[in-house]
Amino acid sequence: MQNIEAIIFEITGEEVVVTVGENDVTEIIYCEEKGSYKVYKTSREDGKQFLSSEVHGVRVVHYDPTGALSNNSNMKKKWLQ
Repeated sequence: MQNIEAIIFEITGEEVVVTVGENDVTEIIYCEEKGSYKVYKTSREDGKQFLSSEVHGVRVVHYDPTGALSNNSNMKKKWLQ
């Protein structure tokens, strides 16, 4: 399974990019049952990971083929229909 580096979707006509490593986002996981993406963050208070949001209608998924989740130049894009 490839690691997801970032997802792009729209809210009220504005493009939103969620990226692992920014704004406390620690992991993005695809939920096949619901066809959605779950965004997990780490709490600044206690360091525990929690589900921040579940996103439907994602247009673009960036995968990190190295598994390192650190070098954006290595990302591969998958455009969703």
